[in-house]
Amino acid sequence: MRRAFTYVAGEQWGIVRFGQADGVIGIFDNGVTTGQFLINNLNGGDNQNIVGPASPPFFFLAQAGAEYDNAKFVYLSPQIAGFDFGFQWAPNTTNGYAITGTANNTLSGSIISAGTGTGLSNANGASSGAPTLTSGPGVLDGSRATNQTVLGVRYQGTFGGLGLLAYGAYEFSGHSNYTGPGNNTTVLGNAILGNTVAGSTYNGKYDGLNFGSGGAALTYAGFTLAGNVIGGRLNGQLALAPQGGAPEIAYTASLKYTAGPLTVGVVGEVGWYQGNVNLTGISQRRGRAITAGGTFTVAPGLIFFAEALWQDVQQSNWNASTGLIGSNANNNARSMGFTIGNVVNF
Repeated sequence: MRRAFTYVAGEQWGIVRFGQADGVIGIFDNGVTTGQFLINNLNGGDNQNIVGPASPPFFFLAQAGAEYDNAKFVYLSPQIAGFDFGFQWAPNTTNGYAITGTANNTLSGSIISAGTGTGLSNANGASSGAPTLTSGPGVLDGSRATNQTVLGVRYQGTFGGLGLLAYGAYEFSGHSNYTGPGNNTTVLGNAILGNTVAGSTYNGKYDGLNFGSGGAALTYAGFTLAGNVIGGRLNGQLALAPQGGAPEIAYTASLKYTAGPLTVGVVGEVGWYQGNVNLTGISQRRGRAITAGGTFTVAPGLIFFAEALWQDVQQSNWNASTGLIGSNANNNARSMGFTIGNVVNF
């Protein structure tokens, strides 16, 4: 559940929001240029959860938990001639629930996606794994973003019967400092996944976020053609990239048609990113997915849907089934799924 306090400063000044809610990317996109019109889609849908380890991340952040979960400040300007801009700042990628953790919380439970998400904390003081930590010797203590900042601009307009939505955002941050061993020892490797591999340059240190994201959507006569791209220094869904690790670049494209209560369409994504940090300097991961289907609104709050999904992930020296590295087995995992069902909203 998203919780936020929203203060409306007046139309001439814009909107200021505080709390746990959508950031600039989520607000500007609203699932449009990222093609999130299907029930399950590629953003952690039921199909992806059922089929297991072959699921690539949803790279594009809009309506993703890693983007909206943390407590943040967001400013949205008034719209002028179709343009508006946004600013976002957060001290870290956690929210208020993280600060109320107990001293018994463990490192493995404190971090989601190698540094993003809510996190857990030792309420009695600083400890390895605390989400507000600025430095520490824990193997993932360097993987947390600090001073997360986003700048974005959006355009919305209509030309005859053609509707246009386009936006771009730039996001950057600092990072907490890793103060543990300065080389890729087996202590570092075992604490994350498997043992380190000969040739790995992973040293426990990370770069701050530094990437761009943007998309556009054209709508005409019930059809919407959309695309989005994200690229720079991050690893998967808003996690920090390790020093020397591969940069991320990902694309998505979608086409949908809406006629009254019926919506049908197709969405695909492909992206390259570091993946397992212990394989820094050795290999990077590729993720691909495509889904097609439709929804039918029977009555307000009652939706029937059907959707088919194909996806795969690949990284050399990484076993997609077990998560261990240094393995030539199962370096590529593929999965397919089909769901049919209904959703009731009230």
